[in-house]
Amino acid sequence: MSVCDPEGGMHTMFGQSVTPQLFADAPKTPFGQALIEGDLNSIEQILIEQQQHIAAIIIEPIMQGAGGMHFYSADYLVQLKAYASSIECC
Repeated sequence: MSVCDPEGGMHTMFGQSVTPQLFADAPKTPFGQALIEGDLNSIEQILIEQQQHIAAIIIEPIMQGAGGMHFYSADYLVQLKAYASSIECC
């Protein structure tokens, strides 16, 4: 429940009972297009600032169903994987 939409999901219904999570901005690059420069900035910033506290990245691949049917570029996943793989752990 804690990883669902933070504005319209269980967070608003159950408040402090839901474990807080870190949420990045949704990708803006439309499906089938090359990644817009800066589309990864939000998640990169979270990974830089919070890397000691992050165990996993949970993302809805290609279609973001929480908060609407939002289809985004597959390039986002490719570049996010490359970026996350390059971070030194612990």
